[in-house]
Amino acid sequence: MPVKQPRHDSDIAQLAEDLAGRWKQGDGIEPWLRLMEPELSGKVRNERWSWESIARALNVAGITYRTAQPWTGVRLLRKITSIRVESRKRARRNGSGTPATSTWARPVAAFDMNPVEDEEPEFKPVTLLNWSGKRITDEDITPRQQPAPDPAPKVDVDAVIRRLLGKE
Repeated sequence: MPVKQPRHDSDIAQLAEDLAGRWKQGDGIEPWLRLMEPELSGKVRNERWSWESIARALNVAGITYRTAQPWTGVRLLRKITSIRVESRKRARRNGSGTPATSTWARPVAAFDMNPVEDEEPEFKPVTLLNWSGKRITDEDITPRQQPAPDPAPKVDVDAVIRRLLGKE
């Protein structure tokens, strides 16, 4: 894959202005990047942007952690990669195939802050899967067979007594 050339300062300024318009002071970096990840990754894949150029745009826009450490391409790519991994894990846990529809993307107002106390919580019964991912049914489960106990050793009591008395 050919190395991507750094973007011109005018491109960086334009992207920085666009990103700054969607960033509010006080937003958390990780939730904001989680929302922006598809767009930023699309810029890298489709528009031939480098992570280094996107990092420069974030720095120009003033979008940093509280430590105000400037973004580098490597730091940004690591953060985006960890967000992708978390998103895939969450999608597997939730059983959905699309990581974009995560609970993290919902605004805070979408969560019910005043649950009704009279309602019973709904529980989904567990589905057991075998190693190949096939559903396990009751017919698949066989009761464990207990191994037959070892027979007690046959002891000749008279021979033991004779040995103890020294007669043998």
